[in-house]
Amino acid sequence: MTANTPHNDTVDRQLSDLWNRRATLSATEWETLYSIICHALRPKCRNIVATLAMTPDEAVQDFFQDKVFALSDRQTSVDHAGALSTFYTNYLLSRKRDGYLKHRVHPTSEDENPSETLAELHQKVLSQSAGQDSIDGNPLTQGLHELVEDQLGSLLSNEDAGAQATQIRDHVAQLLGVELADITREAQDFLNGQGTWSALAEESTWIRLYLRCHQCPDPADAIPLSALARKHGIRSYHNRAIKIGITVPKTQDAALDAFRASYRGQWLQTLGIPVDPEHLEEMSLALKILCLVALNSQEPC
Repeated sequence: MTANTPHNDTVDRQLSDLWNRRATLSATEWETLYSIICHALRPKCRNIVATLAMTPDEAVQDFFQDKVFALSDRQTSVDHAGALSTFYTNYLLSRKRDGYLKHRVHPTSEDENPSETLAELHQKVLSQSAGQDSIDGNPLTQGLHELVEDQLGSLLSNEDAGAQATQIRDHVAQLLGVELADITREAQDFLNGQGTWSALAEESTWIRLYLRCHQCPDPADAIPLSALARKHGIRSYHNRAIKIGITVPKTQDAALDAFRASYRGQWLQTLGIPVDPEHLEEMSLALKILCLVALNSQEPC
C-alpha cells in the first residue's frame, strides 16, 4: 500500500480540518481528533517511549494533553500524519532532554498541565470583573456553597430541617431559577444515566468516578485521573476528562466553548443555566450541588 492512498488522504484532510479548528471543536469532534491522533501515533517512536519509562498510550495521552488540547488556542497547522509524527517525535525528544518532564510521575501528571478547571476560570473572571464587589456583596451568593453543603442531608432527603434549610432552598431557587429538589433529581439522573440522561447509561460509571473521586473532593483527597484509570481500567482517560468538562483550554473563550459542549455543560443548559461569563456564579453553584450529590454516594473509589 502506498503512502498516498484515498483512505490516508481522507484521514489527513480530517486531521488538518479538526486541528485547525481546535479552539471551537465540539466534544464529539474532540473525540474524533483524539482517535485519529492515537491511531496514528501509538506505533511510533517505541524506542524513545521506552527510554522515558512510559507506555505508548501514556506517551500519546501526554502529547495530546500538552500539545494538542492545552495549546488549542494557538494558530498552528498539521496538514498530514507525517507532520503529526514529526511533532510527536520532537515532543518526546524534548522530554528526554528535560529532566523534570522525563521523570514526571503519571499518577499526578494531570495536576501539572497548563489547562484550567472551571473553578479556576471562575475565580479568574471574578478577579478581573469590575463588578466583583457587587457579586461578593450579594446576600444570595455569599457563603451559599458552604450553607448548601452543611445542610446536604436534609436538602437531599427533603426533610424538614428548620428555617435555615427553607431559606437555603429559597435562595437557590431565586438565584438559579430552579427548585433545589429539581436540581438534585436532575443531578442524580445525570450521574446514573437515567431519565433525560439515559444516553449516558454506559458511561455513568466513569462519570461518577471522575466527579466523586477526582473533581469534587477537597484537593488533598482527590485521586489523580491516571490512578483511577489504572485501577478501574478506564481507557483514554484524558479524552474523558474533556468530555465531562474537567479539563478545558486555558483561554476564557475557548474554555467556555469546550465546557458548553461537555456533558456537564449540557447538564447546566438543561437546567436553563447559560454557560457564559455572565452566569459563572450560577454555573458554579449548580456544579457544586452536582458535586455534593456525587459525594453523597457511598460507592468506593
